[in-house]
Amino acid sequence: MWCGPSRKVKLDVDLTKYHGHLVPGVTGTMIPDRKCSMWGSQDRFGAVRFDCCGITMDIVIRNLTFDPVPDLGDGAIPAK
Repeated sequence: MWCGPSRKVKLDVDLTKYHGHLVPGVTGTMIPDRKCSMWGSQDRFGAVRFDCCGITMDIVIRNLTFDPVPDLGDGAIPAK
């Protein structure tokens, strides 16, 4: 389960066997403190809501690329 801040991500693998829209390069948002399946409670998974279709699934975190967080110079993370 992802416990960090909500972050934009890009899918790096083909998951079309689970949903037809989940091809490499599709974007979504990590949802903190949420799990969608029994696998979601493991620390290597995170819930992602995909922009293309609105589906939310637990995804292995190493299969995602995180959008960079802008450096504000003082180590702060920008507010939304």
